[in-house]
Amino acid sequence: MRVLGVKGGVGKTTISLYLSKQLSLNGKCLLIDLDNLSYGSLFLGHDKIGLYDEMRNGNKFFTNSLQKINETYVLKVFSDPFIRTKISKNEKFLLSERINELLNKGWD
Repeated sequence: MRVLGVKGGVGKTTISLYLSKQLSLNGKCLLIDLDNLSYGSLFLGHDKIGLYDEMRNGNKFFTNSLQKINETYVLKVFSDPFIRTKISKNEKFLLSERINELLNKGWD
């Protein structure tokens, strides 16, 4: 399930947080925070670096970016909401590959 929208302030993060909370009550749930502000992840308490920084720093993928918070797995893609992140097409492709790799492991 994806929550998408082009306009800010319409509740995408709020809806995502409520949905992930409810879905986690019935099984394993993965919330992927693709927002460059990472407010959903930060609100849940994810204070580690994101997948993008793991990739740029040469760290092992999902070591810090994927956290289990309560009963929800949270993948934070971008780290710092105060730094405007501009990523290249190649970096977008690499991020997409890593996220698909994680999704193929099976989630409810």
